[in-house]
Amino acid sequence: MLAYGIQALRTAAFIETTRDPLMTMLSIGVEKMLKLGLGLVHVADTRVWPPASVLKNDYRHDLIKMEALLREALMHNVDPATHRYWVDQALAAVDADPVWPPLVSALNRYGQEGRFYYLDALAENPQREESPKTFWDAAERVALEHEPELDNLFQRMLTVFSLSAEFCKKLNERMADSLQRFWDLVAMAAVQCAWRTGQRLGSRLQIDRAPDCRGLTATSAARWAIGKYRGGARNDTLATPIWSTRAD
Repeated sequence: MLAYGIQALRTAAFIETTRDPLMTMLSIGVEKMLKLGLGLVHVADTRVWPPASVLKNDYRHDLIKMEALLREALMHNVDPATHRYWVDQALAAVDADPVWPPLVSALNRYGQEGRFYYLDALAENPQREESPKTFWDAAERVALEHEPELDNLFQRMLTVFSLSAEFCKKLNERMADSLQRFWDLVAMAAVQCAWRTGQRLGSRLQIDRAPDCRGLTATSAARWAIGKYRGGARNDTLATPIWSTRAD
């Protein structure tokens, strides 16, 4: 779901007519990734998957809460990583991304209640918070504020309308980059065994990042990792990094 959402965002021709389906895919995709990550953190600590009550009643659709919990867990579990350098680099990249927090807020707004924003308005029961579009626009403004080249293109577009397609494409790609950056962090943490539940999940997450490879199969990989960990072995034969080794 996340792979399709990111790819659709990068190639969306008319954001005003595709924002709702994009936010549907992205909010669900990010939620699944966060719950999978938090589930594996729980498995590493307790050797069991978190109970359904935690996923449904505690985490619910709160992306802001889950993102903060997962990132904190990764920061506290970076020491067991096979090559800590790469996990630290991925964490630093997310921390330095000013677009990521407002983008999470936009997807959180959509996933929690905003997906019914217009239906509630039709039912004469308007929601108190701003529309998901307002949250998305706020994330785009942050991108413009921190990307001089993008802002320059925007200023030129105001007088040269033919640049609108190029501007929209680059803006969408910048938003997609933030999503990809966090996905990279989750995948790298798994590849480097920062969760102590084996490396196969990370390899699946990395494989599915490829532009021509869709259909995340992380659930089956997670089940495999749980089985290995319950068996009492970290399976160190899987602790060798798949790619990007660093010579110290």
